[in-house]
Amino acid sequence: MRRNFNWLCYVFLVLTITFYNNALAETTEFLTHSVEGKVYIDEHGELRGLKHGGRRAFNVELVREMMLLVDHQVQFQIVPFARGQLALKKKRKALFNIARTEKREALYKWVGPLQVDNVYFYESVNQSKPVTDFDQAKNVSGICVLRGTSQHENLLALGFKNIFANNSWVACLQMLAMGRIDLVPISDSLVNTLMVEAHLTYKQIRKTPVLVQKNAGYIAFSKDHSDDEIVQWQQALDKLKRSGKYDELVQNYLH
Repeated sequence: MRRNFNWLCYVFLVLTITFYNNALAETTEFLTHSVEGKVYIDEHGELRGLKHGGRRAFNVELVREMMLLVDHQVQFQIVPFARGQLALKKKRKALFNIARTEKREALYKWVGPLQVDNVYFYESVNQSKPVTDFDQAKNVSGICVLRGTSQHENLLALGFKNIFANNSWVACLQMLAMGRIDLVPISDSLVNTLMVEAHLTYKQIRKTPVLVQKNAGYIAFSKDHSDDEIVQWQQALDKLKRSGKYDELVQNYLH
């Protein structure tokens, strides 16, 4: 009798550990970046986007809604973009917002797009010869980009030799206004926010007609996630878009 009881206790312990490990295996650590001044911690200790805070705030709220749909713990970690990419080499990681480029395609599993917007070159209003095409852009002295971004990768792939990588879009815009560099490729959804942070106005910099690229933002998942999990997350995003909740978030946070 005692032996049977011990055996049952052992089986129960094994099952408990198994269920616990399975639960852990289904948990993903979500990383985001560049959200300073666009988010806050609510009364429940959750990271939330500020109303009308732009793309960064919108993405946090959108991914939060996806988490609720798939019954995933709502928790985010803020990291520098480059560190987030390095973290994706580890197990059970996800990073947003990140552009889905040819160079990155095979490195991760993808869910999205979260949003799509255009990237244009910006120049100083004091530019003596306004830039109107890619050939001119290739011949300016310097183009400032945020290190490791899709703009950085794509311009290098297009043969640009005048790229200066920086750790901040704000610093790029400030150098642009001071005449230290010639162009900065900025997305439509970020430019107004970045200009406020850089203390600049359209009396100092202007948008060129040169479309650099179309940016589609995604969630990148580490490769150890199963295809079924990726489908589940994609279905959650698609459901939000069909239900009208996505449009509501756009109005409340993106604009």
